Amino acid sequence: MMTSRERRPGMARRVDPIHPSKRVKAEKVQPFDSPLLSALVRVVTHWTSLETQAAVASDAGLTIDPADVPVLFTLGQSGPVRPSLLAQKLRVSPPTVSRTVARLVDGGLVHRVADPHDARASMITLTVKGVAVAERLFEQGDRMIARLLEGWDASEVAVLTSLLERFADCVDKQ
Repeated sequence: MMTSRERRPGMARRVDPIHPSKRVKAEKVQPFDSPLLSALVRVVTHWTSLETQAAVASDAGLTIDPADVPVLFTLGQSGPVRPSLLAQKLRVSPPTVSRTVARLVDGGLVHRVADPHDARASMITLTVKGVAVAERLFEQGDRMIARLLEGWDASEVAVLTSLLERFADCVDKQ
């Protein structure tokens, strides 16, 4: 006799029964009134995916954990920061930063140093090897953008850059 967890080959998977009055049509909906917001969600979802982060690292000739890419970008842009500020910049929890930093310390890409303004606190900073890795990631990012904008004229790129910088400034103020 088969248990409820076993199934024979070819048997349908178990699905939860739904009362006809509670069924939802599986339709595609426009989630936002703003086409701008829809486009931003598409871009952010793509660029923040582990798949894209892995591709950026791989295309840069690096064998690093894709979850480390945003940390290395952030440290490369900001320089040494306290772990709490790094978590805030990355929009992740402090325990997530602690695990990531531990992995990067083990890999020789970052190290913890004393905060020069508060001996009780530490700062996370790139090592020489970490700087080299971050530079390769930045170079790969530049190549990726150049590929995406092939066929755009310089004035279009300038307008997009100007408007995105202005928008990013507004986001930073939130």
